[in-house]
Order: sequence, then structure tokens, then C-alpha cells
Amino acid sequence: MTNLMHMFSDNIFYGSLFIGLGITLLLISLRWIYNIMQYRSWTRCSGVVIDSKVIDDIIPFQMDFMSIKKYIPAIQYQYVIDSKMHTSTQLSPIDNDFRFNMEQDAKKIIERFSKGENIDVWVNPKNNSQSIIVQGCSKEKGIQIFGYIIIAMLLFGIGLFVMTF
Repeated sequence: MTNLMHMFSDNIFYGSLFIGLGITLLLISLRWIYNIMQYRSWTRCSGVVIDSKVIDDIIPFQMDFMSIKKYIPAIQYQYVIDSKMHTSTQLSPIDNDFRFNMEQDAKKIIERFSKGENIDVWVNPKNNSQSIIVQGCSKEKGIQIFGYIIIAMLLFGIGLFVMTF
């Protein structure tokens, strides 16, 4: 009897663990989707790119003196709302969305937003100092969001399966 109770409590623990991980991944994905959708209602205005370049970001590993080099398009732009000039560097609704392993991928973004070019800027109607120049997210981030949702459903299903046996 004790062995059966022990096995039953293990099933509930591991099942709850899988369900909890699934719910966590699902909430992260839903937060990203919410951010993307929220920015779609922002007001569009004209702006101009004042600086655009590719920045190297070196991410060190703590364990073994190695690092990863990422390339980030750094675009600074200006726009005027209510006769007031604003400057921003925010590209998209998701922070750190545009980080690339290859420099040429970051340069493709820079080509779309070259210095001196007139661009569309989406501005928060409640706070004119918040803006973006890319609605939505990168293809890589979209795939990540979709993958998180699939993994969340799998973890949730595994958790339910483990709890029933």
C-alpha cells in the first residue's frame, strides 16, 4: 500500500511539473503575441533615420572561456509628434528580437533603414516617446513563438498522461 501511494504521489509530482513547464512556455509565448498585437494599434507617422550600423555583441559563456558573437542592427531615428522631436532606437515590439549569427543578416536590416531615409514610425498614442519601426517580429522570433506553443502543448499532454497512470 505504501509503495502504491509513493508511486501515485510521484506521478502527481512529475505530471504537475510537466504541466507547470508547459503553462510557463505558453504564458511566455502569449506575452510576446500580446506585445505584437498591442503595437498594431499605434499611430503611424513619418520619421527619418539619423544613424544605422551593425553592432557586434559578444556573449561570454561562464563555464569555459568561450563566447558567441551576435550582430545587431542599431538604427536611430527621429520623428515629430505634436511639434516635438523624438529620437528612438527601438526596432520592434519584442526586445532583442533582431540578433543575428551572421553579419550579412544584420546588414539586410540596415539596408532597409539606411541613414537619411524617410521611414514609417509607429508611435504609442498614450506616450509619444515610445515608438517602433518594425511592426510584428522577425521570422526567427515567429518560429520561436510557434515552437514554444507546440512544446507547451506537448509538455501539458505529457503531464496529463503521467498523472493518469
